[in-house]
Amino acid sequence: MLVSESTAIPSSLSCSLELDPLLRDLVEKKLSLKRNVTAMATELRDARNRLASQELLLAQEIEARKFRNELDAFRSQLPVMTTLLHCSYLLGKLNDRNNSMSEGEFPVNNVAEQLNHLEKCLESRDPTLRQFKDCYSLRTESDITDAFARVAFDNDDGVAKPGEDIRALSAHWVNRSKELESQLDQHRRTAQELKRRVMRLELCILEPYGNSIG
Repeated sequence: MLVSESTAIPSSLSCSLELDPLLRDLVEKKLSLKRNVTAMATELRDARNRLASQELLLAQEIEARKFRNELDAFRSQLPVMTTLLHCSYLLGKLNDRNNSMSEGEFPVNNVAEQLNHLEKCLESRDPTLRQFKDCYSLRTESDITDAFARVAFDNDDGVAKPGEDIRALSAHWVNRSKELESQLDQHRRTAQELKRRVMRLELCILEPYGNSIG
């Protein structure tokens, strides 16, 4: 940029310049040098401004790239997070089934205790009814009927009717005990199947990470 004050020749030197051509040439070179320095300073200032703008754009680009990388990483982890949530849901169901099995074991034990109590009561009432103890180990209705028939045959007619009542009650509790045991076995099989499914899901989740590390 040209500055009028810098390029103007002082009036006091006009006479001397007319008398001395060398001095005139020196003054002109000095003024030209000042103009060049001013132009270079202006260009340097403009270059610094452009550099600052480029640095700002570069910082913004780096920040945007970092955000995109984080977003891509989150998207890649989203299926894994969904699978983990599903595993947590299955584990919750498994715990509920285990609690149900624990609660189901109590009625089975309670039935066994009641059968033992009934056996002791029968033995205390009449020693001849101790053959009733063998009925608990029988598996079919016909075996139980035959056992009580033997008890009724060995005793008088007053024992036969209580024997029939006891037979019906015993058959009811035996059937109930079998039903509870069957339900308990079914719960256990369901729990084992859920455990196997959870283990397979965990292996499917961990396998990609193991391959990437390897």
